[in-house]
Amino acid sequence: MVLLAVPWLGLGALAADPHGGGLSQAWVLAALGVWVAAAATAAALVMPALRTVRSLVLHEAARAVPADRPALARAGQRANRWALVCDLAFLCALALMVWRP
Repeated sequence: MVLLAVPWLGLGALAADPHGGGLSQAWVLAALGVWVAAAATAAALVMPALRTVRSLVLHEAARAVPADRPALARAGQRANRWALVCDLAFLCALALMVWRP
């Protein structure tokens, strides 16, 4: 929920600032673009992989049988890799917002 509010509150603050450059500044658009790409990656790639991990682990617990270990490892690696991409993208967006080139 916080991820959804942060950029919009920041955009509102920039739009309301009478002495700033407003929303037409390149760094604002770049930071928003990076943030949207990171959020889309999290929603489209990280969350489905985490759901797969969760379902495999819950299936193993409910059935008391070993989970499909290769599938569990693949889903965990996929979630881990794309989460790293998201973290780096969010860090880049944060740097753009703080540094304001």
